[in-house]
Amino acid sequence: MLNMMDVSPAKVKEFISQWPIYYKDKDNPCWFSPEELEALRNQLLEKQLELLDRFSPYYSELFRTNKIFTTRIRGVRDLRQIPPTFREDYLAKPLDFMLQFQNPRPEDITYEITYTSGTTTGDPAPFFNTAFDMMGISLQMRRTAEIAWLTPEDTVFNLFPYANLPHIGLYRTIHLASALGAKLVNSVVGKDLPGFPVHRNTDEAVALAE
Repeated sequence: MLNMMDVSPAKVKEFISQWPIYYKDKDNPCWFSPEELEALRNQLLEKQLELLDRFSPYYSELFRTNKIFTTRIRGVRDLRQIPPTFREDYLAKPLDFMLQFQNPRPEDITYEITYTSGTTTGDPAPFFNTAFDMMGISLQMRRTAEIAWLTPEDTVFNLFPYANLPHIGLYRTIHLASALGAKLVNSVVGKDLPGFPVHRNTDEAVALAE
């Protein structure tokens, strides 16, 4: 049994070598050099800015209004050319932040909508993910599991609340366990809607964990 608190490069490689789901992931950027990471980050940023300029109603207007030429932004250091986007801007017209493709591919279709809780900063904010996004999220979750030394033999116990709105924490935990192939137990804690007694209280969730 490897101890995550006793970390060294050799022990990390030993852990990865035991699990095909990890050692077969040859393109994992967690193992890139700082120079390789910077090059990948800048490449992806340039591609994303091109998409925003062409297909995002909000950002294409922002770029025109502020006379921002995305072709002049060649990396993260150039991001200071773009004004910050505030939560109020997003909540005013969240659909304007979605990419509006004229001929969307199947992977461009909206697959999922999740929300922030909104309990500390106002109204919940929706987040729209395409099928392409969801595949990327699943891969990122699996790579997160590798960093945490989780294995397909572990059990993930999901304590995020089953809330009135689809919440990121609940569903990302499901995606993490699913992408890893681990066993998953959802506690389904939270507050019932009238007529739907489906939730567990804290004591029941603890008993379920036991």
